[in-house]
Amino acid sequence: MKSRIKSLIDAALPEFISRYGAVLPAEFAYELELPKSKEHGDLAANVALKLSRVVRKKPADVAVEIRDLLAARIKEDAALAGAIQKMEVEGPGFLNFFLTHSVLHPVLLEIQAQDALYGHSAHGRGKKVLVEFVSANPTGPLTVAHGRLACIGDALARILKAAGYEVSREYYLNDTGRQIEILGRSTWLRYQEHYGIAVQCPEEGYQGDYIKDLGRMAAAKIGDRYKDGPEKEAIAFFADFAAGEIMNGIRKDLAALRVEFDCYYSEKKLRESGKIEETLDLLREKGLVFEDEGAVWFKSTAFGDDKDRVVRKSTGEYTYLAPDIAYHQEKFKRGYQWLINLWGPDHHGY
Repeated sequence: MKSRIKSLIDAALPEFISRYGAVLPAEFAYELELPKSKEHGDLAANVALKLSRVVRKKPADVAVEIRDLLAARIKEDAALAGAIQKMEVEGPGFLNFFLTHSVLHPVLLEIQAQDALYGHSAHGRGKKVLVEFVSANPTGPLTVAHGRLACIGDALARILKAAGYEVSREYYLNDTGRQIEILGRSTWLRYQEHYGIAVQCPEEGYQGDYIKDLGRMAAAKIGDRYKDGPEKEAIAFFADFAAGEIMNGIRKDLAALRVEFDCYYSEKKLRESGKIEETLDLLREKGLVFEDEGAVWFKSTAFGDDKDRVVRKSTGEYTYLAPDIAYHQEKFKRGYQWLINLWGPDHHGY
């Protein structure tokens, strides 16, 4: 009905303008919207307010003329005559349309017939969208902030899918790097503590009770195999074990929210693929990375940042930014035309 009423108004504009020998500006536009108050009808147009500037008449007078023009045209259209109950001029010159109930009833039948598919469209057909959300590090249980992102991200993905987009839900899994190593060490220490060994958990280590639980779970699974080390091998084992168990818990929490992912993209596999270096080489070719004091820097100031950012430290280690840039480059390579990221407040700088 909104489309039909707009067409009705548009068709009447030339006749109205011709009365005053005026010319309708090429950029002329008006709004036909739902009124804030039901008392003002089902649809309200500000066309008279816009036209008053063109013909130099009071908006209310213009609205009356437009209303009468439309009324004459509606009489000639049986379908519109049965759909529009009345038109009223309100306030400074708004033209309000009141629809008959009968014109609204078919929508109820349509809703009943389409059921859960009602409201779906082909608006986004042919466009691939990747929605990345939650992406919590597997170093601890989900927080309320993660739960918020899970709900918003999943709802957004469902809406986009209903609008015809080809949607993929993705969880970026930070399953390698310094935090995972700290997780492995923290769990190993609690595992040793389970066997009566006095340990001192480092200040940067993970201290939650869930780490103690993971230590006991590991003891039940492997016995005292790593009670006395070797340290490097033990930390590697406990990093994989703890991250895996934590991710199992995260998946269960997400399943309870009915949130599912099409892909859990592994940072570890990304690093092993060599794609980070490929991406840095590409940025180097574009003149967007440079070396200083032994480190490799990304020229983020060229894009409005307050300072350039290190992507590889002087020690040779990547910062978080390097694999993240490569990851987003990989998203585009997979054919996604629209990337949507829902991140937590700790990523505000990105």
